[in-house]
Amino acid sequence: MGLDPERDSAVEVLHEGRWLPGTLLHAYRRREDGRWRGIVRYTADVGEQYEQSRDQDEIRPASAAPPWPLT
Repeated sequence: MGLDPERDSAVEVLHEGRWLPGTLLHAYRRREDGRWRGIVRYTADVGEQYEQSRDQDEIRPASAAPPWPLT
């Protein structure tokens, strides 16, 4: 995955099929399966701000995405 929840705070969050910039506030491991979840804060649109727990598959390092759409 390439994300170190102890070090990386600039992330991207998967929201309704698109990756949006966000901030990783806290990360924790689930006892059941050892996977981690992160508390993230991000804005989807004007007036749409979120702060929620998301699965590790829905969070990636901000640098993982290209700076513009590739055509």
